[in-house]
Amino acid sequence: MSIPRKKKSAVEIPLTSTADVAFLLLVFFLVAASNAVEKGVPLDLPNTSKTQEKKKSENLEVGITVDAITLGGEPLANENSLQEVLRAKLAGVTEPSLRVVVVTAAAAVDYQRWTRFIAEVEMAGGIPAPQIEEEETRPASGSGPVDGGEAN
Repeated sequence: MSIPRKKKSAVEIPLTSTADVAFLLLVFFLVAASNAVEKGVPLDLPNTSKTQEKKKSENLEVGITVDAITLGGEPLANENSLQEVLRAKLAGVTEPSLRVVVVTAAAAVDYQRWTRFIAEVEMAGGIPAPQIEEEETRPASGSGPVDGGEAN
């Protein structure tokens, strides 16, 4: 009588402790990485001063408000003369970088007025460079005391 033999099963690698080893390695690297303090790269930065003088621009500056036009800080007597004044100042200037006219407008100026003066700068032979005047940011309502006093 022959004894039945068991079928040989495929050889398997025991995986019961694989999750434990992976967890231990993870904990080890987390602990080792948290002890390493990064100091960064030392930089030698130049000193800055908030009170530096504004460099005088070589370009013409046109300011537009609701009721006046200024050229280089001086108000123009007649708004309709901007094109002629710019044409006279830009006469003989051939370099494009010197033909730039910086145009700033107050927040209350409407779009139609603004575009009218941009067009006049272009017709006078200038290259308009519109600039947006940034307003100071104020804290949001409810972020401070209402009466202006100190919070307790």
